[in-house]
Amino acid sequence: FSKYFYLIIIIIIVFTKLAVYNLYLYKNKVEDSYYKNNIISQKIAYDSSIDKFSLLAKYIFDKEINKKEVLELFQKSITSENEKDKIYYKALFYRTLNPSFEYMKKDGIRQLQFETPDNKSFLRFHNPSTFNDDLASVRPSMKYVNENKIPISIFETGKILSGFRNIFPMFYNNEYLGAVEISLTLKSMVDSLQKLDNRKEYHFILNKNIIQSKIFEYQKYLYTDSIINSDFVEEDAKGILLDSP
Repeated sequence: FSKYFYLIIIIIIVFTKLAVYNLYLYKNKVEDSYYKNNIISQKIAYDSSIDKFSLLAKYIFDKEINKKEVLELFQKSITSENEKDKIYYKALFYRTLNPSFEYMKKDGIRQLQFETPDNKSFLRFHNPSTFNDDLASVRPSMKYVNENKIPISIFETGKILSGFRNIFPMFYNNEYLGAVEISLTLKSMVDSLQKLDNRKEYHFILNKNIIQSKIFEYQKYLYTDSIINSDFVEEDAKGILLDSP
């Protein structure tokens, strides 16, 4: 009886372990399937939002910027030999486009920035008093467009704020003038993702080292450590800006 008893106990233990192991495998399979489906649905929502905003940026570029009168002013403001003429044409250029920029902000456009072929900032419509700084080391996207003279759409951190950047090369009478960047807020992307899939809550966290190495000193107050991981930061977590996510 003792032999059979112990044999039965061993068989029960073996089958119990097999059952638990199979449940463990099944649990992992269900979890894996759940995560994969969520990643796929999130990627679809993300790609759809990127495409939507890229089309918006292209429409703004074609309708408001890539026009003879605007390109001519930009060309004169960067090529005039007299410094007073440069300032005059730059002021006209700013006055011409600023009403459009104010209207663009309603659609989630945060930054409208023009750069010269040497990768220097010419005019930030969101911060016109800061210009002529070299962006080559901190904005590889801008350097790429100036070198290859083709448009690009990308997420990138910057000296003032981060954003989804759409950068277009500019030409006038077959002369390459530089590039224009049309950037969208993180809030626009978060809102778009939540409209496409409102079962989830979305947050953007950014690599702290990359942010700290680029950002202007006076802008650092906008970034606080992420509660998920202190190696990452969150932009404007306290909602100071009107376009905060």
